[in-house]
Amino acid sequence: MDKAKSRQGVVNTNEMLDEFDTSKCHIDIDWNEWLKKTSYQLLKQNPSPVLYACASLTEMYAPLASELYNIAFVSCWKHMQDNEKSKIMVAFKTAIEKSSVTKKT
Repeated sequence: MDKAKSRQGVVNTNEMLDEFDTSKCHIDIDWNEWLKKTSYQLLKQNPSPVLYACASLTEMYAPLASELYNIAFVSCWKHMQDNEKSKIMVAFKTAIEKSSVTKKT
């Protein structure tokens, strides 16, 4: 119970932002891997004890991470600074733009 309480409000944004880096994504496989990694990081760095606990479950059942992506994102977003939010938004914009280009070719 103490560990769960200590998770409240804790987000290691540096580690999470590293996974949101899109510079190495060029083809569909890269984008799929990016999505998996960001999903896992959103759970692993989550301030919610319940969502944080789900990070280890996703190693055994990967679809859980994608199911929890939106709620994990919002939970982390609330605890981010404005400059961190800007970096995440740039990453998502890049992911949307570049991943749609790879699908067209």
